[in-house]
Amino acid sequence: MALLIKPDGAVITVQPKNGKTFTAEELHDYVGGYLEAVPTLANRVMFVNEDGKYLGLPPNQKATDLYGNPLDIVVGSVVVCNRSEVE
Repeated sequence: MALLIKPDGAVITVQPKNGKTFTAEELHDYVGGYLEAVPTLANRVMFVNEDGKYLGLPPNQKATDLYGNPLDIVVGSVVVCNRSEVE
C-alpha cells in the first residue's frame, strides 16, 4: 500500500496503474517533478520532488516526520511505498 502525503496533511492511498509497480512517470506526476528517492524510518522509500526546495514548495510535516532527519525538511507532495512497488 502506497501513500500520497500532501503538504496540507492529507494522506491518500494510491496504487500503481498496472496494479503491481509504479512507473517513474506515475511517481513524477504525483510529486510534480524530477524524482528523488529518500529512505524513511519505517524502512520504506519516499519519492520527493528533487527540486522542491528550489521551487519553494510548501513544507510537508508528516513526510518530514517519516524521514526522521532533524536537520532537514521535506517539501511538496510525496509518495511513500515499499521498494518492491517501484519498477
